[in-house]
Amino acid sequence: MGTLYQRLPLRGGYSFIARTYRTPLFETPWHQHDEFELVLCNGSSGTAFIGNYIGPYHEGEVYLLGNNLPHWFKKRNDSMTGKAIVVQFNKDLFGDQLNKLPELKTIKTLLNLSNSGIQLRSTLNTNIRKKLKKIEHQAPFERYLTLLSCLYDISTSHQYNQLSNVYYDAIPKEEFKRIRKVFEYSYNHFKDNITLQQMADLTNQSVSNFCKYFKQNTKKTYIDFLNDIRLNYACTKLRTSEDSITQICYDSGFRNWSNFSVQFKKRYNASPSEYRKMSE
Repeated sequence: MGTLYQRLPLRGGYSFIARTYRTPLFETPWHQHDEFELVLCNGSSGTAFIGNYIGPYHEGEVYLLGNNLPHWFKKRNDSMTGKAIVVQFNKDLFGDQLNKLPELKTIKTLLNLSNSGIQLRSTLNTNIRKKLKKIEHQAPFERYLTLLSCLYDISTSHQYNQLSNVYYDAIPKEEFKRIRKVFEYSYNHFKDNITLQQMADLTNQSVSNFCKYFKQNTKKTYIDFLNDIRLNYACTKLRTSEDSITQICYDSGFRNWSNFSVQFKKRYNASPSEYRKMSE
């Protein structure tokens, strides 16, 4: 299963991490860590699990993730080579100055907001992407200034989306292990008729205890979580294939059209056919 709390090694002479990670190191399943993280997805696309958010990620996108925010960038298929430029840093990097200097006030606010996960948009994404492509090759002082510049630019812009709507503390290691088992099974079998009893058996619990346990640790019900995975897959198929909407409904794991249609409109405020037209 690998580690639950990812801790990347620091190189000598540096106070934070800035380097490229490739398959299999980039695909660490659902995990959390004490550090903040800037991520440039630089070689794959797939599904992003960030807090209680589930949605697509694409090559070239930049994310800022708060400390202890659980996340997983699951590439679209196993044959892909995942790659990302990852910058991990601790809040202590700025010392007491983060609370004292008025020049850092917007960065302090940004780091608090990052606990929900932030996805950059538009020209801000382009600007930060260019800086991150240079950072791992810079000398220590230059890379420190680049990180500070990235955080300042994000903190003074409104070109980003906040993703997760709940706050996460550090999840106990054993609980994280069980939750991650559910995540991996659900992602690999979402097209099947998964039942709550199966998930309860997977985690050695009764159905009622599993439902309480899952919601307590992920801040959403298991059914909502599974529907999010299926809807995200359906959206990808609507954008990238010519399959009929009925076929996409069943290929996504839904067992009847009515439920698919209701859940889709509830999530995206549009019908599947309207979504497909908007994506053309």
